[in-house]
Amino acid sequence: YRFEKGAGCDACGNTGFRGRVGVFEILRISPEISRMIMEREPSHKIVDQAKREGFRTMKEDGLAKVRAGLTTVEEVLRTVA
Repeated sequence: YRFEKGAGCDACGNTGFRGRVGVFEILRISPEISRMIMEREPSHKIVDQAKREGFRTMKEDGLAKVRAGLTTVEEVLRTVA
């Protein structure tokens, strides 16, 4: 995948982007994840199950927004790494 870098202008302070974009991590509590929590499964197992169910980390969400041209790799890594 090829990423572009904005040239910048006075309106964006020469950063190549302007404004804010939310980066989110939402864990939906499915019946299986609820069971795992109640049985005190290790967190890495819960995360693995959540990913099988479509969970996306903040970094993954941020990188999806990079691919959509909403932010830069540098900004995602600076804020969620």
